[in-house]
Amino acid sequence: MAGDKHDHGKLDEAELVTHLHETFADEHGGEVATYIPELAKVDPNLFGIAITRLDGTQFTAGDCSTQVTIQSVSKPFAFANVLEHIPSDEITARVGIEPSGDPFNEISLDAQNRPHNPLINAGAIAVSSLAPGNSHETKLAGRSRAPESCCPAEPMNVTSTVRM
Repeated sequence: MAGDKHDHGKLDEAELVTHLHETFADEHGGEVATYIPELAKVDPNLFGIAITRLDGTQFTAGDCSTQVTIQSVSKPFAFANVLEHIPSDEITARVGIEPSGDPFNEISLDAQNRPHNPLINAGAIAVSSLAPGNSHETKLAGRSRAPESCCPAEPMNVTSTVRM
């Protein structure tokens, strides 16, 4: 890989994102996923890197202002949303916290008949069912706000073409 020969340990965040962007901007391996229509629309030449400190300070390089669908990146936000509202023992009664070793879309259960963790699809579905609220609409609204609660500096748009 292009970056294997570089020492990134002595750079501050601004220098790091610039350096990484310059180092990897010409990497064009792989293909745009087409199994989800919104993913198929993404320009394969887009590339951006961002670091956000806990205080909200951002360091960016490249195509960081282009809105794209986050797909499975939403799973940690959904899990964090549920962790804020439900005791962890209630959550782990429904979904494990161990790696499965399976692909993210594999329907697999652990020895206790739970999805292995909240980051595989089966676990994300279990976590979504635990979202606070008494109706589908309330649960969905809370889940839609979850990424923004972790990333308040940038508004996120939730569209029905992606979430359904």
